[in-house]
Amino acid sequence: MTDQEIVTILTNNNLKGGTKALKILYKNNYYMVENYILKNSGTKDDAKDIFQDSVVVFYKNLKKESFQLSGKLSTYMYSIARNLWLKKLRDNRISTSPIEDEKDSFSNQGSAQLDLEFTENQQMIGKLLREAGDRCKNLLKAFYYEKMSMRKIAETQGFSSEQIAKNQKVRCLKKIRAILNNSETYYKNLKNSY
Repeated sequence: MTDQEIVTILTNNNLKGGTKALKILYKNNYYMVENYILKNSGTKDDAKDIFQDSVVVFYKNLKKESFQLSGKLSTYMYSIARNLWLKKLRDNRISTSPIEDEKDSFSNQGSAQLDLEFTENQQMIGKLLREAGDRCKNLLKAFYYEKMSMRKIAETQGFSSEQIAKNQKVRCLKKIRAILNNSETYYKNLKNSY
């Protein structure tokens, strides 16, 4: 079952296919999330909780009309889980006094909203990358999301040298800046989110 098929089945509330889609979603993504959490001060129980919360956030986002999966579902799930885990770690570090606990409680109330805003920003960035073109999208995703070296990017994306890959990255960033500067919608959305 492809990522898009999973999204379509879950979006349409297909009960029969939904169970299978969720099983595949868990099978394809759980261990990646568990591995990340175990490497970052967590336990297996933490991983189960965070993954479950990630599925809930993912499902809520699916129900929004503006939802569009612009990359791999595994990348999307990983980023939700990573952000939930980082927030939990921050919250645990903060809660050292009653005053801090109140702040923590208050911040948890806005947690779902922050997660939704984060995924909306991800969707906007995905749209921006699509406008920049496939070559730029692939190069920037490889560098920023997959943390590939420029040498590896040059090899995998067919650039004749690492320097040419670096030059192309600079051109892509300039292209994205130009799109941002010429689009009132992107500018307003980014300004409001920071």
